[in-house]
Amino acid sequence: MKIVVQSKDTNIKLYVPIFVLSSSLRFSKFITKHYGNTNKDKKDLMKYINYIDMDIIIYAIKELKNYKGLTLVEVEASDGTYVLVKI
Repeated sequence: MKIVVQSKDTNIKLYVPIFVLSSSLRFSKFITKHYGNTNKDKKDLMKYINYIDMDIIIYAIKELKNYKGLTLVEVEASDGTYVLVKI
């Protein structure tokens, strides 16, 4: 996955392999489960995080492997800021 952000001040190009993205989501699923069990004072935050189904997001990201070259986001603002997210 390629993420490009260009503006007058910055030019950022970030290349993220799909397996790194799906692995980090699996790891975050584990961390949020552990964090929710240890911190009872953050009940409001954990209530919203538990509604997110990480398995479906991981499945969707794995399916994106079949669509290499697909442009997900390509936006250019009036001030010259450009954002591109491409598989």
